[in-house]
Amino acid sequence: GEGEPASTKWNQPVHGIVPYRARGLAVPPRSQTRLSPLKGGREKESGITASYSGSRFKGDGRGASATNQEDGGLKLLFVPLGFSLSWLEDSLVRSTAHPHRSGSVGACSPASREFSVFFNETKRKLIDGGVVVGCLLPHPEPTIAEMLAVAGFDFVLLDGEHGTFEPRDIANAARAIELRGATPLARVTANRAEIILRYLDAGAHGVQVPTLNSGAEVDSAVRSAKYGPRGNRGLAGGRMSDFGMTAPIDEYTAIANEQTMVIGHVETATAVTNVEEFIEVDGLDVVFLGPVDLSHSLGHPGDLTHPTVIEAMERVASVIVPSNKALGVYAPTTESARAWIDRGARYILSGIDSFILEGATGYLEDIGR
Repeated sequence: GEGEPASTKWNQPVHGIVPYRARGLAVPPRSQTRLSPLKGGREKESGITASYSGSRFKGDGRGASATNQEDGGLKLLFVPLGFSLSWLEDSLVRSTAHPHRSGSVGACSPASREFSVFFNETKRKLIDGGVVVGCLLPHPEPTIAEMLAVAGFDFVLLDGEHGTFEPRDIANAARAIELRGATPLARVTANRAEIILRYLDAGAHGVQVPTLNSGAEVDSAVRSAKYGPRGNRGLAGGRMSDFGMTAPIDEYTAIANEQTMVIGHVETATAVTNVEEFIEVDGLDVVFLGPVDLSHSLGHPGDLTHPTVIEAMERVASVIVPSNKALGVYAPTTESARAWIDRGARYILSGIDSFILEGATGYLEDIGR
């Protein structure tokens, strides 16, 4: 509990389940982690000792403990035969390299993280009223996903609608994105529960759902993305729940419901007419304008400057911006991104294809090719 000396906060046999509630530690180990016993159960204090960011972790044949350490930095790593390092390695990597794999029930706040199941930093920024910027990736290449995260995007949207991401491709791309501190999201092919389930179970921290036309359809998408009591998402102990190793299942489902994002597309004339219904749906985080499909639906395919298209987009913005939902838009250029941010949009999506093509053609033009 709060105020306890760090050395008393966890001290359980290494062969058991180590519950973690030591909020005072800078590097939180898993809340419930299986540690392998030393061979022979010897009580010799030849354990694993390391200090990082002001905290010391120590394990021996009798138990595990944590004590405060004034100076930070990795001091010592001693590995006895038979001791599992998964707890230490995972804790250091998760807490320092990618905070998105840590979460707590009831709040999108880094200060209150207790479990290593995912924490959605993009959602937290939106809740706090901030602007998030992401990149659409249609190609199932984890290295490119990682590069986009390293570049500094808040989220990478893995595209299963117009791109070629299948659920089996999501896991490795999500791992790469998480490792570099960004949020992996997925655009699914359709508003169907079995599709949304597989993309989320594979590792996406949220889904972007196309072609929603009414509040009822938005509610269906949310229910597919959430566990009970809000939704009907199927439950299994996969990678998003840390394979059932770090938190009781009821706590995991509560965390997942809190952290999972749902982004709903407005990209038809019908959706524009019914946009007020979207903001009434609990659990929807972002209302996303799909300008190209919208222009097609309005009879002006690809003409994003047509007065009818502009009028429709302005109607959506006028409803969403003052609401408790974030307005999302596709803004492939810096000029369009700035203009939409000035208009009140807070979920800005660009695209890797335009970056590649513009960079390549610009390079060739500059050298006279």
